Amino acid sequence: MRPSRGTAPLAALALLSCFSEAPAGVEPPGTDVVIVEMTDGLAFAPAHVEIRAGQTIRWRNVSATLHTSTGDPDLAADPSSVSLPEGASTWHSGNLSPGAVFEIRLDVAGDYRYTCLPHESAGMTGTIRVLP
Repeated sequence: MRPSRGTAPLAALALLSCFSEAPAGVEPPGTDVVIVEMTDGLAFAPAHVEIRAGQTIRWRNVSATLHTSTGDPDLAADPSSVSLPEGASTWHSGNLSPGAVFEIRLDVAGDYRYTCLPHESAGMTGTIRVLP
């Protein structure tokens, strides 16, 4: 039995919705998690994200090498590679192997600059703007 003309488009739409994904860098609605990938190109992707205070950033190492997410100027070779708004806590992921993840929740509004310690000299830095 063939579906009627009225049900075929609905069935196709339902099937397509099973395969839809959230935009790159964002988890599905309601999760309040923003994804930043650490790449083989020695970069954070995206290099700049904008979130609301209270959201979580999750770094995912999608490369074949170790990376860090470091928001602590005392650990950086060049302290200017890292900057945090007044009152914000520092962070350091430690070495993240390929496939590993690290996440933090940012509650203090302002501009953050962070780095990957092993690739700091190669310019592997990222920025986060946290809106109130």
